[in-house]
Amino acid sequence: MCRMAAMVSPNPLKTNVLVGWLSDLALRRNQCDGWGITAYQKKNLVLYFRESTPVWERPSIHFPKANVAVVHVRKASEGSIKFLNSHPFVRVFEGKCWSFCHNGSVNKDLLQKDLDQTDPVGETDSEILFLYILDHLKGLKDLNEIFEGLSEVTKILMERKEELKMSAVNFLLTDGFALFAFRGARLRKDWFTLYVKDFEIQRRTGVLKYSIFSSEPLPQGSEDWEALDNWTLVGRWFDGDKLVKREIKFKGVEK
Repeated sequence: MCRMAAMVSPNPLKTNVLVGWLSDLALRRNQCDGWGITAYQKKNLVLYFRESTPVWERPSIHFPKANVAVVHVRKASEGSIKFLNSHPFVRVFEGKCWSFCHNGSVNKDLLQKDLDQTDPVGETDSEILFLYILDHLKGLKDLNEIFEGLSEVTKILMERKEELKMSAVNFLLTDGFALFAFRGARLRKDWFTLYVKDFEIQRRTGVLKYSIFSSEPLPQGSEDWEALDNWTLVGRWFDGDKLVKREIKFKGVEK
């Protein structure tokens, strides 16, 4: 299983901490097939870095502070071990720079048939899933509209879970401002997990607010992580200093 985590905050936060946490988890589990990070400041992509080597062997690069960051550590299930197959994947779509990472597997050939146009740069089912999701967000601008669009496409994926022979479609998605997360596991529900925690820390300079999604609880505030129920879509973004929370739990999916 891959490891992934993402954070969103109105104030730029250190991203090297997120990389370090996932590196420790990956080293313990020998997840060595590549890694990557995207980081945004005020909606602008300021770092996009992917490698095919283990994250604990990462080069000494500058990890900037960011309002939004996504980090993924790969355990290859489809596609060779090369940086083009490492997550997160990035696409400029309708004026926004989107990042996406995925944990699980899905029949990419069936999904690919439904794409308006196919232009993957790698070989993975995860990249095809990303393009499939973006196809269903066309014309949506408002974040609440985007969330509703995501609810529709995740519902379609759930309805096709047997046909697509999916193990899971757990994913993290961002447009550089909002974070969206979905947990959907057809197999090994104990394995394909996703957690969220909303932080509010009082400091001398004011209250520090941020949210983190992770495939498992991270050391930061190791207690009180909320495990997302299976087949749940969640959104987090900030309207000024106010944290906006959206959540949809799909019922009647489990057999």
